[in-house]
Amino acid sequence: MKKILLLPNKERDEGLLVSRRAETLLASLGFACLLFPIDESTDDGEFAFISPQEFGLIIAFGGDGTVLRTAKLSFGTGIPVVGVNMGGKGFLAEIEVSELGKLAQVAAGEFQWEQRLVLEAELIREGECLGKYWALNDAVIRGVSKVAEVSVFGDGHRILSVTGDGIVVATPTGSTAYSLSAGGPIVEPTSDNIIVTPICAHSIDAKSFILSSEREVTVVIGGRKTSDVLLTIDGQQIAPLLVGDSLRVRRSDKKTVFAHLAEKSFYSRVYEKLKDSR
Repeated sequence: MKKILLLPNKERDEGLLVSRRAETLLASLGFACLLFPIDESTDDGEFAFISPQEFGLIIAFGGDGTVLRTAKLSFGTGIPVVGVNMGGKGFLAEIEVSELGKLAQVAAGEFQWEQRLVLEAELIREGECLGKYWALNDAVIRGVSKVAEVSVFGDGHRILSVTGDGIVVATPTGSTAYSLSAGGPIVEPTSDNIIVTPICAHSIDAKSFILSSEREVTVVIGGRKTSDVLLTIDGQQIAPLLVGDSLRVRRSDKKTVFAHLAEKSFYSRVYEKLKDSR
């Protein structure tokens, strides 16, 4: 194993107590570690030192937001990521704080490599691409104070038209995030699909769709009252949208790799995370 990068969320890991315990554990086993605390103000440009040639593993300490951000740093590098849950549900975290000793197993390479689908999204206005973004969880178009009118197409064919709070275009990894809250299906994270889920649609027949990842999904903003519609990518606000704007979403060539411990199945983790809300 090459050098291990520890990325604790300073707001979750107060005093860096947990991440320093992990650092001490890994150092005692002969692993070199770099501990780099992060918070909301940490600029992505500060992670230019992350290199596949130097780091063999990235460990995130925090909630799903922290793991999500950390995983995005590894897009396309092949560096596996593992999360230590210090948040709420923690769907993306493999290890709980009470299981910190399992980091020794991960550092020793005793884990399964899970490749996760990443979405590439382009914001188009009047035929011009205003920006390109990557999502491990989802791309969300949502009305802020008014309903949004959107039409969704798969490879140019209309899938649905929705008047409501908006639409979620999610990866299987993101199926347990906003898409699930909006009534979407739970999909195994290693599946190769794109999930389209309406948010609080004003129609009883507005349902989720699970599409092949080979499809290109296009969401077009319609209606006359869309001045308060926003695009967010993995929970980060990107831009306000106008009538006629479109978001083109497709599978990216980039992948994210998660370190998965074989004794923990996706099914058992979902059951444990969701059972308290039944």
